[in-house]
Amino acid sequence: MAHKGPLQTLDIVLESSHISRFKYLLRRDRIMKHRQLQSIAHNFAASLASGMGFVVGLYTTRVFEEAGFSKDCHITIDFLSGRIKHGTASEELTRATVVYQRAFPEFCEKHGADISDFRELSVRFHSGQLYNRFMVTIEYSGGTRSTREYDGDLGNRIRELDDRGRIRPKVR
Repeated sequence: MAHKGPLQTLDIVLESSHISRFKYLLRRDRIMKHRQLQSIAHNFAASLASGMGFVVGLYTTRVFEEAGFSKDCHITIDFLSGRIKHGTASEELTRATVVYQRAFPEFCEKHGADISDFRELSVRFHSGQLYNRFMVTIEYSGGTRSTREYDGDLGNRIRELDDRGRIRPKVR
């Protein structure tokens, strides 16, 4: 290699095993980031679902009760825009949605993420005769999208039997 002043050019030859390892590490980081964002989104939505709103101080809401009065028994909230996307909500819940939207960047920062990591964060709160549930949909800025369903009262993942009779988290 010829000397070209204070800096030299380096030719790096990567073996296929190094390339495979690099691709694996990139994929693993994307998956871990997406799981971290799923966790952040769940915790944020569970705060509203609980009715207490500790994420934004103490802000009481009745999102499942209002979802029950809505036409299809559900309300969908977009936390990035602070708007109700589907369903009929009271003025109080509409205000709460804006308060949550303003608190979301700080909540992300506390948990080691940035709001720009999210392309979408919407939550569908459903009120049924026997149960309340909420579904959290996120899209990571890397392009990965997922939806997870949780029990409305406790915020636990919904579980179901697989084809072998084992209890597994519900995959949507």
